[in-house]
Amino acid sequence: MDMKIKRIKYYFIESIKNLARNRVMVVASIGTVAASLFILGIFLILALNVNNAAESIGKTLEIKVYLKDEVTTLKGWKLKEILKI
Repeated sequence: MDMKIKRIKYYFIESIKNLARNRVMVVASIGTVAASLFILGIFLILALNVNNAAESIGKTLEIKVYLKDEVTTLKGWKLKEILKI
């Protein structure tokens, strides 16, 4: 048990030393991860906005049908049933 604690302590101290030695790489990797997450967030927000816009357009969609004067009221109602308006 004591050996495991010493090993964990050793690895922790070595990792801190290596982070201190390689500051430029640490900053570069943190910057890369931050930029990647930022770009992912932008694409997710855009995808959600496009999806919401498409849904709202679909809900407010209207179709207008103009019939010729020769069409009787009965034919108009039949056409309405066929189109299921």
